[in-house]
Amino acid sequence: KVDELVKRIEDLLSNSDGACDIPDEVIKEIARCLVPDIIAFFETEEGNRQYEEWLKEEEAKEKVLETIK
Repeated sequence: KVDELVKRIEDLLSNSDGACDIPDEVIKEIARCLVPDIIAFFETEEGNRQYEEWLKEEEAKEKVLETIK
């Protein structure tokens, strides 16, 4: 899971059109530095509460999109 999270952060930090001036190895290091704090946050009660709130919002958005189709 940690590797998946690192990869996701790398993807978010990378510029999809290739115009990013940040070297890949720096992006990887930034991602690896962020992962422990992200994991620690989501292991807290507040982190879990915020995650559950976010999930509910995403489910509501999905329902709206389904009604539009």
